[in-house]
Amino acid sequence: MASGLTINGTDVSTYKAAVSAKPQWLDLPAITVDEQALGSGLGTVLGFPSTGSRSLGFSLLVRGDSPTDLLSQVDALSAFYRRTITIVQSIRSDRQISGLVTQVVEKKTGARDLMTKVELTFTLKCPDPRWRQVSATPQTGISTTPVAIMLGTAPVEDWQGVFHGASTDQFVTVKNGAGATIATFGWVGSLLLADTLTVDASEWMTRKGVSLSPMATWYGEYPIFKPEDAPTVQTNSGTFDLSFNRADWE
Repeated sequence: MASGLTINGTDVSTYKAAVSAKPQWLDLPAITVDEQALGSGLGTVLGFPSTGSRSLGFSLLVRGDSPTDLLSQVDALSAFYRRTITIVQSIRSDRQISGLVTQVVEKKTGARDLMTKVELTFTLKCPDPRWRQVSATPQTGISTTPVAIMLGTAPVEDWQGVFHGASTDQFVTVKNGAGATIATFGWVGSLLLADTLTVDASEWMTRKGVSLSPMATWYGEYPIFKPEDAPTVQTNSGTFDLSFNRADWE
């Protein structure tokens, strides 16, 4: 059976199910607004969807070789209620989204002990309403020439980077599509050719080799890469590798 969906890495065909209604948002996205842009409060200020939670719904048509077999499959799928699951669609198997199952509704087509198919509708509460790429996107060997960051339609804040030597007082400059600097970050010190300095924006941490690096040697910020900025990155010396899981709103 072509299922079209996996739950926690298991194809729903394992439960003799297939997608009858693809995942879709059940509520409007949260909107963020720059308060400084409001001014006197006149006019309209448009923001972009924030990472506030949203509800996602999808439905599965479950079949059984017998009423007893059907009930077994339905019970197995219903067991995801109040559990956090990660789903992947077969049409976009490169990305995934996670959420807490807050509801599982069974659409009955007759007496439960006589049925051979049932539709189950799942509702997920997604704390992060972004479809995230399953595997990270690496951009390696970034140097003094600006390189465009390969983003999806949503911003990314949990990126990782690696500085490579040989270099001294190496830093990275992030610019927007117009060439204006929007962020700078770097490390005070020297790296030998074999040295690396790892930056993890999700943990706000730097690490030289396998040892934690004193934060006194780190300066700048951990920028959020936003698609509307069309950001580029470049170094002043040495090379820098950037890695992150691309994100999309839909």
